[in-house]
Parts: sequence; structure tokens; C-alpha cells
Amino acid sequence: MKKKILVIFLMALILALSEKLFGGEPFFSEREKGKLYVFAIDVGQADSTLILLPDGENMLIDAGNREDTKLVTEFIRELGIRKLDYVIATHPHEDHIGGMSGVIKSFDIENFYMPDAVNTTVYYEDMIDALYEEDVKVLTAKKGVIVKNDDCRVEMLSPRTMEYDDLNHVSAVVRIVYGENSFILMGDAEKINEYDIMEDYGNEIESDVLKIGHHGSDTSSSYDFLKTVNPELAFISLGAENDYGHPHKEVKSRLKKLEIPYYRTDESGTLVFISDGENIDVKTEKEEVE
Repeated sequence: MKKKILVIFLMALILALSEKLFGGEPFFSEREKGKLYVFAIDVGQADSTLILLPDGENMLIDAGNREDTKLVTEFIRELGIRKLDYVIATHPHEDHIGGMSGVIKSFDIENFYMPDAVNTTVYYEDMIDALYEEDVKVLTAKKGVIVKNDDCRVEMLSPRTMEYDDLNHVSAVVRIVYGENSFILMGDAEKINEYDIMEDYGNEIESDVLKIGHHGSDTSSSYDFLKTVNPELAFISLGAENDYGHPHKEVKSRLKKLEIPYYRTDESGTLVFISDGENIDVKTEKEEVE
């Protein structure tokens, strides 16, 4: 499983995306067919991941808080994207779907996935209204769903059921496999989901890159799960000096014990992982890795 992962530090990535795409030396000059791009957008204490698939299709997982709507939609547009082939709302908490109604209204969306779970918030209601108004096809996000299965496989590993008391537990967990490279994106899934996944898939979930669950909360990232995934790299989406104490010291301790280096968007800014199916390059806004 161990592959070559090359880390490339780029100062001011966000500046590059907002300025250099319009002139000068570009950060993202041209999308290369046959490469997979996984952008962890820095949306503070929230989540949004943009994925450019090797065949030219595009996928968005979550859209940050309501206040991140402009950031997320402009980020996507500046990469020349006008259509999202797949959108996944991992679960109906505001820090994951707050910007989703704006995304739905801004882009043509082919397939929209979300768990069969309801939340009585204005953010959830606005998302549902936007889906209805834009006549977007909605599919259920759950274990076993194959979003894509060609040269790049995208599969949901969780949730196993919708019968949970906590909305975090219905989070869609997405695994992407391209050639010899693989990624697991955990949403806000917690330890109960991790043990479900290990029971269902065993060592098949070993992957190169792991997006740490629930912003680095100790409710996620059990030692057994981290050891089973055995990633070369991990990353955490979180806000600077957040009120939750993320990432928790217990999670950092487990990552250190297992010798898993990791990025934090609050320190490294927006990240992009670029895979050619054999090796993974990492570009960051700031020169930080733990």
C-alpha cells in the first residue's frame, strides 16, 4: 500500500486561486486528464472537499457553513467548473450543508446524494427547497452505494443504517480508489461507524490518505481504525483556535504513536492531493505539516 507521496509547499494558495488564475504563474494552470485532484477547501470550522475525477467529471462533498457559500462557489468557478456531476451532503449539520443551497443554485448538478435523515434547521430546509426548485435528482447516501465504478471507483462505506440517535452517525463515508492510490473521507462519522466499517470491510479499507473524522474530535479516529486504514498521510478540516478544542490531544497522540503525518487546514490552509494512479503529490497554502 505504501506509495510515494510528494509534498510540495506553495505559499498563498488561496491568493493563487483568486489572483493567479487570471494572470501570472498559475497555481492550477491546467487540469490534466488522467489525474485525480482532491481539494480540501479551507472553510474554517467546517467541511468542503472538491474532487476533480480523472475522466473530467467533478464531485463536491459538503459545502461549509452558510457564510462560506461565496468562498466555495467562487473556488469551484475559478477552476473553470460549471457542472457538478456528483454532490454529496454527508449529513445535515450546518457546517457541512450551510452553503449547499447556494451551490445547488449556482451549478448544474447531475446526482445529489444525502442520507435519509432530517434536521429541523433553516439550512436543511433551504437545501431541500433548492433541490426541489432546481429539479435535482436526489439519491440516498448509505453503505454500499457505488457512486462511480470505472477507472476511478467511488464507494460509500457508511452509514450502515439510518437508525442512529446522532446525526453525525449517519455521515456518508466515501472511499475513492484510483489505480494504486486510495482516499477515505470520513465526514463527521464517529467511532461507532468506524467499528461498523472495520466489521464490514476489514483490511480492505487500507488507504493512502485519510480525512480525519469530525474535525479531529476524540469522538472519531479510534486507534484501531487508524491502524487498520494505515494511511501515509492524513488531514483535518478545522478552524483556527476553534471553541471545540479540535484537534483533540488524544487524536494527535494516536496519530503520533502510529507515525501518521497530518495536515490541518487551520495551519496549512487549502490542500490539494494530486494522484496519477501511482503516486500522490500534495500542494499546500502554507508550509505546515505535523
